Formats: sequence, C-alpha cells, structure tokens
Amino acid sequence: MDQHEYYLSHNYEGLINCADHGRWGFINREGSFVIPPQYSYCHPFFEGLAAVRLKEKEEFIFIDRQNNVVIEKPFEGADLRFSEGLCAVWRRKGGFGFIDRTGRLVITYTFYFAGHFAEGLVVVWESKSAGYGFVDRSGVKGIPARFTSLMPTLLKEVWPR
Repeated sequence: MDQHEYYLSHNYEGLINCADHGRWGFINREGSFVIPPQYSYCHPFFEGLAAVRLKEKEEFIFIDRQNNVVIEKPFEGADLRFSEGLCAVWRRKGGFGFIDRTGRLVITYTFYFAGHFAEGLVVVWESKSAGYGFVDRSGVKGIPARFTSLMPTLLKEVWPR
C-alpha cells in the first residue's frame, strides 16, 4: 500500500486545500485530487477564487475551481479569501490594500492590517500607533480608528442599518 503524507485544511465551496509530499492542491469530498498538488501553498476557495503560491517565496496568484489562472499578477501576500468581491493583499513596503476579482487595486496599500468585508465594511489597523476602525468598499472611513480591539463578526451590533 502506497502511503502518503497529507496536510488538510477546511472544506470550502466543496474543495479542500491539501498537501501531498509538500506540494499543495485541492481534493473533493471523496478525497480525489481535482486540482493536482503543484503549488507551494494554497488558501481555500472563497467566492470561486483561491490564492495559490507558485514558488517558495510569498508571491500569490489567484485560480478558479478549474485551476485556471484568473489573476496572474503576483502579490507579495494575499489574504485567505475574497469577501464581498474584494480581497486584502499586501506588500512589504506599503502594507495592506484591496483588489477586485480582476486583480485591480481598488483600495491602495495603506493599512498595517486589514480583515474581511462584512456588510460593506472591513476592519483595518491604520498603523502601529493608531487603533482599529472600519472603512467601506471605496476605502472611506466608516468608523474612525480609535479602538484597541474589535470583533468584526459582531458588525451588525455595532453598525446597524
């Protein structure tokens, strides 16, 4: 019997990011690779796209569920997921910004940290000396950065519509 070393993640959108002998791909619910283990790392799929790393360094591109490259411009770092059509990406000199599904930078690299969008807002940390706040999908401040800690899953409670 052939033994394999697997590292498993979570099941999102019917696919699980999984490594076999140090190379990452995606398996289906039956355990068969549907995207071969060819990447140095894969984030899970969210909104039909996954950030994958081609080389050992931190440069990510985005693929769809058929393993087609959708966003080929490499980013130094990429968030775990798209949320509300946007994804946080970062570069060492500049911080976090947001791209749309075409890879176009729609919110510039200005944040020390950025989370995931929920109900049109995203938590951001503007600098080491500033607190946490929220910006909208255009990068405009929705709630000023003045908090030492936030729990963005409770957005409905702090930002009722």
